[in-house]
Amino acid sequence: MQLLTMRGVQMMAVVSLVTGGACEKKGEKNASVANVAPGVPELVAKPASVNIATLSAPALLASVPADTPYLITAFEAIPLEYYAKLKQALGPAMGNAVDQFRALAKDDDADRLISAIQDELAGKLDAKGLESLGFNAKPRFALYGLGLAPVVFRIEVRDDKVVLATIQRIASRAGITLPAVETKDGRSFWRISPDRDATGILSLADNQLVAAFGRTADVERQLGLILGSEKPQVSMAGGKQLLELMAKHHFGPHMIGFVDTQKLAMQGMAFAGRTPAPQCTSEIDRLSSRVPRMLFGYSTLNAKVASGGMVIELAPDLVTELRAARAEVPGLAEAVASQPMLAFSFAGHVERMRKLALDAAAAMRRFGDACQLADLSRASAEAGDTLSKPVPAALGGGIGALLVAQEILFAAGGGGMPERVEGFAAIAAPDARSLYAFWESMTPQIAAFGVKPDGKVYPVTGVPVPFALHAAVGQRTIVVGVGGTGKGHAERLVTAKATGMSPFIVMSYDYGQLLHLQSEVNKLTDDPADPTAAMRADLNAAVGAMFGRAAGTLDVGDHGLAFWATMEMK
Repeated sequence: MQLLTMRGVQMMAVVSLVTGGACEKKGEKNASVANVAPGVPELVAKPASVNIATLSAPALLASVPADTPYLITAFEAIPLEYYAKLKQALGPAMGNAVDQFRALAKDDDADRLISAIQDELAGKLDAKGLESLGFNAKPRFALYGLGLAPVVFRIEVRDDKVVLATIQRIASRAGITLPAVETKDGRSFWRISPDRDATGILSLADNQLVAAFGRTADVERQLGLILGSEKPQVSMAGGKQLLELMAKHHFGPHMIGFVDTQKLAMQGMAFAGRTPAPQCTSEIDRLSSRVPRMLFGYSTLNAKVASGGMVIELAPDLVTELRAARAEVPGLAEAVASQPMLAFSFAGHVERMRKLALDAAAAMRRFGDACQLADLSRASAEAGDTLSKPVPAALGGGIGALLVAQEILFAAGGGGMPERVEGFAAIAAPDARSLYAFWESMTPQIAAFGVKPDGKVYPVTGVPVPFALHAAVGQRTIVVGVGGTGKGHAERLVTAKATGMSPFIVMSYDYGQLLHLQSEVNKLTDDPADPTAAMRADLNAAVGAMFGRAAGTLDVGDHGLAFWATMEMK
């Protein structure tokens, strides 16, 4: 059994690495902050500009049951130019990383396998070369559950018989003995059993590569559905439901996925061998009507930009309550427009958010009690006890916080403290002076900073840092400016006005600058004898050279809570 398990792991490695080589080659209209300056990516993904009437569903959806609780699939493959850019930017660094891994691992079996794969793929990492190995240069895929499990992954290949020959060549070259081939209903497959309770399946048929994993009894019971010799009574064939979700939430064709809360809960109970009582089923139905689905996908994906996100669908009244829980962040648009190394903001009406969280904890406790889930009931009760405590009056209104880092510089051999920092932080509240007084009462040493709540800018004293600090407390804003430009930041922000409600969270950053900063910090903290330090530095430099600015928001949109992000590619 141990030998079979090792062979199974080796077989999985062959297939996953080869199919990985085969791949080498935003949203809610109300969840938006305007594109504040040329060259700054929008803080949310643009709605996908695709005519869904022209899309053709992949044939492999005919094997996906309509009642699956989760699914990730694609109507169009990820563009080849996207992979080409990844290969160009990351290829040398990844090659060095593989070489270092092989040197460190000192594993002859792994070394032979990596060498065999590299030899097989040499000169073939383009569309023509991949297709010569049997792979599809533009594959579509589906990842889904037959119930909660087994988990099944299907991906298109150009010619399953040629892929099989490719895998066999790699295994032979690496000295790997593949597991014995089994057949069912005329379909050949490998069975990989890490232990008696779990089984993996690998199969090549119908120009698809299929991998599945789950409990042994479940895999055996649904083996026909896994292999494709049986079809679900009702399937996702044609993709009608998915196309409707793409249109509703503005996702593009390169990836669309969902988790259905009602099906996930019911099939999770079945997976656990439990038949839910009527009161449990009622609670599941009630909760799923409040939070029907979670969806995710890309809206734009090409060689210049990747945009996408996730939407948690909510009942209309919850959408209304979340919109009422937003707040303002003065200076946010200007901060993002300046293209700093990092800008981060949070905004929310604290008391309203507390009440929403308290209602959620109560709902989860009812669900736990009704379905006899003791751990969930206990955790929800504890959360409810914490959330039931009132928020201090100074913190209970709409709070907006903004943190901007324009530059952080560490001196060589200077220890953990940066020698230069430029940036600022601000907190907005309905009565900032009362908020400052509250903090002063909780932390008396704040009084030693020498800042008075009169709207004027003061140098901050008594803080042992090698850069200047200035602060001001105005009627609506508390601000701290850092570095040589700190005083100017404080003067400008203490009287700044918000231009409207902000998303709950906003991030905007320069990916390359942050990775460079990480590498500089690593130089101070890494063990000089660590052989992986240079590998990490190379990868950081390669990734930083490939990606430009990135941005994202967490906000409430037309259909629920939405996170959208955009990443520029250089």
